[in-house]
Amino acid sequence: MQKQLSMAVFNEWLWSQKQEVFEEITSMDAKTREKADEEDFDMGHFLTSASDLFSAWLKEHGLWFEDDTIYYDPDHFGVIALEAACVMADYDFDAEILAKGDYSTSAEDYEYKDGRQASKKTPWNRWNLGGDDDVDYNGGYITMALDALIVYEREHAK
Repeated sequence: MQKQLSMAVFNEWLWSQKQEVFEEITSMDAKTREKADEEDFDMGHFLTSASDLFSAWLKEHGLWFEDDTIYYDPDHFGVIALEAACVMADYDFDAEILAKGDYSTSAEDYEYKDGRQASKKTPWNRWNLGGDDDVDYNGGYITMALDALIVYEREHAK
């Protein structure tokens, strides 16, 4: 079921319980938790920084930010979390493989050194991502936003 939440209401809730909420956001590391302030945890930024393709997909799955309002559908949190995790895992896998020199890249395709072709259906390719920032904008930020919304939903279901 599609829901909407004003940024003002969300921020009031978040910052009134900052420490407790941040402890429950498992995607946030301890260093980030310690120094986090309103500028570091900006849901509007988290939800508008994704690539165009990924943003469109998020909106199809009921998650977007517009006119100072967060729109979300808790029924889609699982599939969104999985795709964001896949974006991050695909990036980590590519970085690890490239660091080991197991395959080379070309403008046309990925190819392992033994000649096998890598899948073009990876999240990185599907969403046309290309840089280090993309792993944050299409993975980490989305994951933290979902985690915060899950905590919000749980707290307000009582």
